[in-house]
Amino acid sequence: MKHTVIEMIKQIKRSVFDFVTVMYIGARVTGARGAGRSVVFLMGTPEHNNIGDLAILKAEVEFIRRHVPGVVIVQARLWPTRRLIGRIKKLLRPGDVIAGHGGGNFGDQYLAEEEYRRTFITAFQHNKIIVFPQTIYFSSTAKGEAE
Repeated sequence: MKHTVIEMIKQIKRSVFDFVTVMYIGARVTGARGAGRSVVFLMGTPEHNNIGDLAILKAEVEFIRRHVPGVVIVQARLWPTRRLIGRIKKLLRPGDVIAGHGGGNFGDQYLAEEEYRRTFITAFQHNKIIVFPQTIYFSSTAKGEAE
């Protein structure tokens, strides 16, 4: 019984977080469209407090602002957007740009992030996709060789 209640609470938490994420993304996109502005979806932004990843995110946002003035940047955090790719896809227009967060997660060391990148590249293949610089690492294991 205790395990079931904990699982229910976790599911409710995920549902609420997904709802808030969809509302945030929808509001940012709607506002951009109403103002006649372009949208860049910055996919896989960090949810943790690693100072290096947060510095990379800040640099990515500044890079986009500097090189694409007037664009609205919609940050799509890794875990909720993994579940919401279909909803995000409905908000996209052909001219929207997808940008993948950079860092050091390309390869088999952080396979969840790698699978997420593959998912959004496949889902949004009709849009321009940019992946910010990555450290690439595949281990010398069976898993690394398979990837």
